[in-house]
Amino acid sequence: MICPCPGTARLRTLRDNEIHIWSATSALPDAAALAVLSADEHARAARFVFDADRWRHLTARCLVRQVLSRYADLPAAAWRFEANAQGRPTVASGLTDPPLHFNLSHAGPAVVCALARFAEVGIDVEQHVPTEFREIGARYFATDERAWLAAAPDDGAASLRFLTLWTLKEAYVKARGAGLSIPLERFSVLPDDGDGATLRADAVIDGAPARWFFVRRMWLPGMPLALAARLPDGGVPAVSWLQYDATAPTAP
Repeated sequence: MICPCPGTARLRTLRDNEIHIWSATSALPDAAALAVLSADEHARAARFVFDADRWRHLTARCLVRQVLSRYADLPAAAWRFEANAQGRPTVASGLTDPPLHFNLSHAGPAVVCALARFAEVGIDVEQHVPTEFREIGARYFATDERAWLAAAPDDGAASLRFLTLWTLKEAYVKARGAGLSIPLERFSVLPDDGDGATLRADAVIDGAPARWFFVRRMWLPGMPLALAARLPDGGVPAVSWLQYDATAPTAP
């Protein structure tokens, strides 16, 4: 639960070695939450045909604004955003010192947002498995990823492996801020035996693959989530998982 206005709750601390991941189930936000959105955010929501898509968009926009105001003394309605050449949104320069970096993803009922102080962070959650997932894997996955996908014992396991790989690769390119301008088949992110993964890439794609940190989790059964972060000084960040309620964001 979060509060939309500075001064009504103590600001959260986000240290340089921490990543906070906020998650929500998409729903129609309450009136107080909707009031902080910009005219452009409301106009974009109005263009969605289906209620589920509209609510997911509204939940995501409310989550970003309300959550950011838990870390900086700025009202939720005052946040401004910029986008890079690939369309990745960032907090407008000069609004916070030190900077706050965030990345957002949503699929089905899930809306997730990752926050960090140290530059690159990317997050992705997926639900839908395309019927042609094997063909997509053959085209966009690296050799070792294709081998891991092919080794799945059955179709159900294979489809889940596909989503796992896709979230890891998507989280990485989102953290890079380069979108699909990075050829997906030129690098691999393979799950390890725990809840992480390992990046393999040549120097042209990434000059320091060992600096990347990954964490995986199931948001719901069959809905894998992946986080990617580039660590400026090595080490392993502390990851906190937090819950946002879009229908009651002003509760204490």
